[in-house]
Amino acid sequence: FHTAVRFAPDGKTLAAVVNRHANPTGPHAPYDLTLRDAATGKLLRELGTLPITVGFRMRFTPDGARLIGREELWVEVWDVAAGERLARITPPGRAHFRDLAVHPAGEWFATVGSDGKARAWS
Repeated sequence: FHTAVRFAPDGKTLAAVVNRHANPTGPHAPYDLTLRDAATGKLLRELGTLPITVGFRMRFTPDGARLIGREELWVEVWDVAAGERLARITPPGRAHFRDLAVHPAGEWFATVGSDGKARAWS
């Protein structure tokens, strides 16, 4: 079953997180990040497996070139066209990531942690 979805800015692509595990509520069940044609649902690309434990949120950059996903203990950045992960960021210290926002120009994004601090990432 799907646990998260997000349309690309052009509305043609849908990023979807799918749990294909036999016990979808089991601990450490594998989640697959996929890109699908928004009109047909056809699989365009699998970006990889995610270690989701709490919840996952994602945002596209305004140009649709990057997909940025956030879980409590990491943020990942993917190149949509190449289908590859560009970076994985872990929270500084003991703070957990609580939210994520992408700048309108798409050149950087910001996170807020459980320590109450906002941080900018390029």
